[in-house]
Amino acid sequence: MKKQLQLNRNNKLHTFFDMFGEAFSNSVGTIIGKPLIYELNNTFESDIDDIAKENKGKAGIYFNDAQNSITGLLIFDIKLITAFADIMLMGEGNGVEELDPEITDAVKELSSQAVSSVNVPFQEKFGVKLSLEVVKVEKIEDTINLQIAELITQDYNITYNNNNESFTLVISKTIEKLLGKDEENVENNDFDFEDDEPDFEAVDFKSSKNSGQNYDGNIEMLLDVEIPVSVRIGSTKMFLKDIVNIGPGNIVELDNYADEPVELLINNKPIARGEVVIVDGFFGIRIKEIISREERLKKLRDS
Repeated sequence: MKKQLQLNRNNKLHTFFDMFGEAFSNSVGTIIGKPLIYELNNTFESDIDDIAKENKGKAGIYFNDAQNSITGLLIFDIKLITAFADIMLMGEGNGVEELDPEITDAVKELSSQAVSSVNVPFQEKFGVKLSLEVVKVEKIEDTINLQIAELITQDYNITYNNNNESFTLVISKTIEKLLGKDEENVENNDFDFEDDEPDFEAVDFKSSKNSGQNYDGNIEMLLDVEIPVSVRIGSTKMFLKDIVNIGPGNIVELDNYADEPVELLINNKPIARGEVVIVDGFFGIRIKEIISREERLKKLRDS
C-alpha cells in the first residue's frame, strides 16, 4: 500500500532527504564534470511489491549500513546512470539500455563515491556516524531484494544537460531512529482555535533545490575544483613482519621494471601512462598513452 507523506521543512526526514540529494548530486556532478541540479518531489511510505512493480526494468543500486541497520537502494533509468558512468570513463556520455558486466562495474564505482559522500554531512547534521556503502548494482525484475517490510521512497527531479530527469531513493524506516525526534513547534498544549492563521510552514516540494541552482549549465563553476593528481611508479606486497623491520638503507623492490612507463592517477584512478622527466630541477611526467576505456573498466573490477 502506497501512502504519500506530507513533510514540512522542519521535519528531520525532509532534512535528510534534502541533504542526501545535495550530497549525491554534487558528488556525481563533480565526477562527471557536469552540474547536476536536484529538487525534492514526492515522498511515500511504500512496500516492496509496489516499488518493484513501478520500477521494473530500471537500475537498482543497493546500499546499506550494517551497523545502523540501514538498507536501501537508488533507482535510475538504466540509460541515464550508464551515461554518467560512461562520462566518468572519459566517454561521450552515451547511455545503454542494458547492464552488461563492464558497465555495471562502472556504475557501481560511480554510485559508491556518490553514496559515501552522504556520510560526513549526515554526521555533522545529526551527530550520528553513518557508513553507507554500495553493495551491488542490478536490473530490477519482478522482485526487489530488500528483506524489510517498511520503506520510505523519495522521488527527485534532476536537471542534467538542460534535460529533466529523475531518480528515486528507497530507504528503510529505521533511518528515522537515527534522525531523532522532530522539535516541537509549540511550547504548550493551550491552543487558541480562534487564531486567524495556523502557525506552521506550508509544504512546498518544488522549492528544495540545492545550493547550485544558479549553475545554468555553466561548467566554469567547477573548473577551480582541486582534484588530487599523483604518479605511481610501481607497487608491491610485503608481509607485516618485513615491514616492521624496514630501516634506513633497505631497498623495497617494486613490481615495475625501470624502463616501464609510470601511471598518472586522478583521484587515485589511473588515467594515463608516461615517462618521468626533469623540468627545471623538478620531476615531471611526459604523457605517452591515455588508458583505454576497457582497461579502466578492468581496473575497476579488480580493485
